[in-house]
Amino acid sequence: SPTPTPSPTLTPSPAPSLIPSPNPIPTPEPGNVVINEIAWMGTAVPGIAGSNDEWIELYNTGSQTLDLTGWILKAADRTPEIKLSGSIGPYGFYLLERTDDYVVSDIKADHIYTGALENGGEILHLYDGQNNLKDIVGHNDDSGQVVMWYFGHIASKSTMERINPANPGNTASNWQTNNGITKNGFDAGNNFINGTPGRKNSGQID
Repeated sequence: SPTPTPSPTLTPSPAPSLIPSPNPIPTPEPGNVVINEIAWMGTAVPGIAGSNDEWIELYNTGSQTLDLTGWILKAADRTPEIKLSGSIGPYGFYLLERTDDYVVSDIKADHIYTGALENGGEILHLYDGQNNLKDIVGHNDDSGQVVMWYFGHIASKSTMERINPANPGNTASNWQTNNGITKNGFDAGNNFINGTPGRKNSGQID
């Protein structure tokens, strides 16, 4: 009788790997609040005090006053992590000063916070009171490392300014260094700040 031919062994196909989709990058909408200016380098006050005199500015892109209660601004490494309060007026600015209200000596802070910004770069996230991601500044490179701050100058203490509030904040081309001509405010040593806290940025597009 003929020898039966064994049936071939069926190798199961491997299940496809499910790669999670990255979180969508929010595009600011009319009436949104965005991170508008960052003094990650501090101010020109001599000594350690100046390098610690960091500040951050938010901007309201819309025509309505917005309540910031429950909003959170935090770095990816969770320092700083700032719980906001109060409100921001139509097309208005919201100034956050680190540690005390002398960082920008002639402009009252809307919020005092603690926690240093790393000079090597940070990724900042802004969440509203319902934990919706509203804005991002900064990103990781292909190796997963945080990229350097897009702009700003540590020697001249010139801030990093957003150009167009309607465009995403994690794009380097949407930022510039303060031009050294358009300025506003004084630091704790009564020096002009190379930035525009509380005012339109030097190269900002409305």
